[in-house]
Amino acid sequence: MKPIPAAMELYHSAFQQTVQLGDYQVACYCCLFITTVQLLAGTELAEVSREMVARTDFAHKVGYPQPEDMLRVSHAFVQQMRGLTASFESMSMEGFDEKAFEAQLSSRMPALRFWYATLKARSRFMSGAYEEARQAVDEAKALSWSIFGRIQQFEYHLCRALVLAACYRQAPAERQQEDLKEASRRTTSSWRSGPATARRRSARPSGWWRRSWSASSEERTRPPRSTRRPFKPRASRARCTTSPRRASWPRASGRSGGWTSWPSSMPAGRARPMPSGAPRARRGTWTGSGPS
Repeated sequence: MKPIPAAMELYHSAFQQTVQLGDYQVACYCCLFITTVQLLAGTELAEVSREMVARTDFAHKVGYPQPEDMLRVSHAFVQQMRGLTASFESMSMEGFDEKAFEAQLSSRMPALRFWYATLKARSRFMSGAYEEARQAVDEAKALSWSIFGRIQQFEYHLCRALVLAACYRQAPAERQQEDLKEASRRTTSSWRSGPATARRRSARPSGWWRRSWSASSEERTRPPRSTRRPFKPRASRARCTTSPRRASWPRASGRSGGWTSWPSSMPAGRARPMPSGAPRARRGTWTGSGPS
């Protein structure tokens, strides 16, 4: 998770880079994320509306209807919150008709259907039509898998919680129990995953490339391969050390215990590898003779 200004900077940078590379599809989705972050951050609706109009025109010019329609739906919701639609009870306005849009929505991608259902639920909730908001948020729940890990998921969970709370008193007893079980299940799962998530986030990086945890993310990255410690294969470390815990013996071939590698000469006072089955010294060096 990053602060909103940092996220906005990343999205703007990604948009500029993708436009320069000619990847207009990713650029269109960057436009969608930029306007969504502005809307969730509480930016003035007039400024958000101007941004959405410019981003929608860009998506229309490069020819990607999926992000273009998602931007159009978002702009219709913003205009409703500004009181500029035909009625505050719907998002229909000049250039966007709810019924005509819903008529062709069944053949569109799940992410677009999810985003439309979420914004429709929020629109109906703000206008006081809680049952229509409940139906829309149930449709979004069935498609929530299509938007997993994206910023629109926060909007969905907030909207669903508000709608369930608004519909609770007027709902039948069976549905009240179902809503309470769902809320309890989500709360319990978040409590159980909380300590594990905290441990993963607070875990310090290990290894020879450890950096100070207070350093920036750029300083915590691994150094380039040219500056890493050179790898020493096990065959070049065939000699034994004085510590039995760090002993590295030559490998034996077959069940007879024969040696596949044996140093031709070893300096005095240095431990020699023991043959197969010989007792290992606890401390010091082992000066016995090796296998012939």
